[in-house]
Amino acid sequence: MEYARSARSSNRGVLKNDPENKRLAWITVPKTVWRFLDGNKARFAFFNSLLFLCFFYDLVPPYVVGKIVDFFSMYQRGAPLDTFYNYVGFLTITYAIVALVRLTGKNQMSHVAIVVRSRVKVVGFERLTDASLAWHAEENTGNKVQRICHCRGLSSECHLSPHSVGFTLIPNRTCCGF
Repeated sequence: MEYARSARSSNRGVLKNDPENKRLAWITVPKTVWRFLDGNKARFAFFNSLLFLCFFYDLVPPYVVGKIVDFFSMYQRGAPLDTFYNYVGFLTITYAIVALVRLTGKNQMSHVAIVVRSRVKVVGFERLTDASLAWHAEENTGNKVQRICHCRGLSSECHLSPHSVGFTLIPNRTCCGF
């Protein structure tokens, strides 16, 4: 146990001082995603903002239901029910509109994710082919394929998740089909 702890602490110092092993700061992740978005930046920002605003719709139905309760708590027998029907109609129509907007936004975000994923693969292969011959000579083919398939080392693959506010990076652990 003591040996493992000392080995870990000694490795940390090596990583910090070694210029080959640059540490990844959290701020570089959004910058990298933004760079890979390339021509889809406006589309990503628009649909991501639209989905973000749709999350606030969850506050509307409880408010409207509260208004319905208020209406019926002051309701007099024989009074018109137009206000109640307006509230119910409003909820029905807005539920349908928000559902369509969410589905459209998620669909568009998945199209952006497909483009970004393919761009990441291309850049990863370019980096692989740009590596020096000495590196290729010392690495065996199995390690290279494993790095490509598990998206470690030379290439990384990210998924822009349309199910979250902002963007989320989810590493893809499936083989890239090579």
